[in-house]
Amino acid sequence: MKIVSALSILIPLAAVALTGCGGGSNGSSEILGDVPALGQACNNNFHREIIGSYTGTVIYPSMNPDDIASIGSCRWDVEMNISIRTSELGCFLDANMTAPVTQDIVLASSDPLVYQCFEDNSTRDVLHGARESLSQAQLDAIPFPHPVELLPQPGVPNRGPYFGDVTVTAAHIHLIDANEQPLRTMLFNGDGTVVVQSLETTTGLLTKEIVP
Repeated sequence: MKIVSALSILIPLAAVALTGCGGGSNGSSEILGDVPALGQACNNNFHREIIGSYTGTVIYPSMNPDDIASIGSCRWDVEMNISIRTSELGCFLDANMTAPVTQDIVLASSDPLVYQCFEDNSTRDVLHGARESLSQAQLDAIPFPHPVELLPQPGVPNRGPYFGDVTVTAAHIHLIDANEQPLRTMLFNGDGTVVVQSLETTTGLLTKEIVP
């Protein structure tokens, strides 16, 4: 009786194992969970919320006008398009940035606090923090607001010539690169708005374009 009982248990288990290894449509999900299909890693609520075109203004710094000259004053009109670079083995995104800049205060070259603002026209890696191993259900459940970073370019100098004058060394203020990085970190609210978070002295709100 003990032998028959053991066989009666082993036979159904073997059938389940064969089903899981037989290449059926549900085999991988039974073993690994709801893993995104090849090329579908971005097809979830989390990544769809981040992907899109955004516009807005980033101002550095936002503080008392009497103190602005001590650290610089720059205003970028930002157009940012976040798109899929690849979704084969995870969802990898790029941010294409167009951001002309307005420098509200231009100091005399003899001023020891001289600075220069720089526009940004670049494509950046988007660091959204979601692991490639997450299931579709886990990706759909990621809560907003959620922080996202743009990868800076290495080696961008903090100082250099003042509007091309190599005899003057000025602080260089970049939107994403070097020390200040006003737009490097953003908070996606989940409602199509993005708040710039990088510095206490920076304000910025980007709004997602609504596609009809």
